[in-house]
Amino acid sequence: MKEALAGGTGTARRYSKTLKESMLYVAIRSSKSDYILRMAIPYTGMKENLILLLPAVWLSFLAAIMYSAFSADSFAESITRPLKEISQEMLKVNGDYTDLSFERYQYPEINIIAETTTRMSKNVKDYLTQIEREKQIRQEFFSNASHELKTPITSVQGYAELLESGIIQDEAQKSDFIKRIKKEAGNMNNLINDILMISRLETKEAEVLKSDVRLSILVEDIIESLEPLAASHEVLLHMDCKPVCIYANGQQMKELIGNLVSNAVKYNKPGGEVWITVREEDRNVIIRVKDNGMGGFQKNR
Repeated sequence: MKEALAGGTGTARRYSKTLKESMLYVAIRSSKSDYILRMAIPYTGMKENLILLLPAVWLSFLAAIMYSAFSADSFAESITRPLKEISQEMLKVNGDYTDLSFERYQYPEINIIAETTTRMSKNVKDYLTQIEREKQIRQEFFSNASHELKTPITSVQGYAELLESGIIQDEAQKSDFIKRIKKEAGNMNNLINDILMISRLETKEAEVLKSDVRLSILVEDIIESLEPLAASHEVLLHMDCKPVCIYANGQQMKELIGNLVSNAVKYNKPGGEVWITVREEDRNVIIRVKDNGMGGFQKNR
């Protein structure tokens, strides 16, 4: 009442001995006349309000739990679904490492996994392709090496058979045949060394040595080595080489030209001819091996 008289309103909370319970008192002074309106109600504090709010609290708690469970399940599905799709796509590979295809997902992290998987698959595919290509190159090399070894072996066998037959009586010619056998044995040794050299080159343990190579002398040696083979096939060899010098590996050039000439001899006809010419045109070296055998075999390098 004093607060209402002084300020217009007043409140108080105290225990009523008459009612035997806590009461809340409110007083307000009238602005129309000289009287004060006073009211009182039982006041139990927060306990009563908590009891009233408890059902709403439990309902809100259950709704929050249900929403969280639904959101967690939806969130987990949004993560696991892309991962399952990536896994299923990878299972389709089955050793073929074909190009993989993934969708764009809502999470950048999942997209990074998909892109990394695609890139790794491409790298593996490229690596396997390279291995297969190197395998084919090795197979071709060993096939060519076997083919190259047959030429000096044929020459050695031809000279040895002539010596063994006793047809050759001239000691100078016998000595010449023996020198040629030794030379062809050296050619075979060089081919074997080349095989070992390729192995070292693959491991970067050696480098190809180059020097000035006089092609006319090189072609003369090749023709001399292939004379027994040409004689057995009844083929004539012709040489027309200009004095040309190139910077290369002599042994490799010998094998290159020798392979062309030996093929021209082997796949020729009885009474056929092979022409080997070397020219320099516009600062380029032209090496031509031509024959009149089957199919008009001709090679230019």
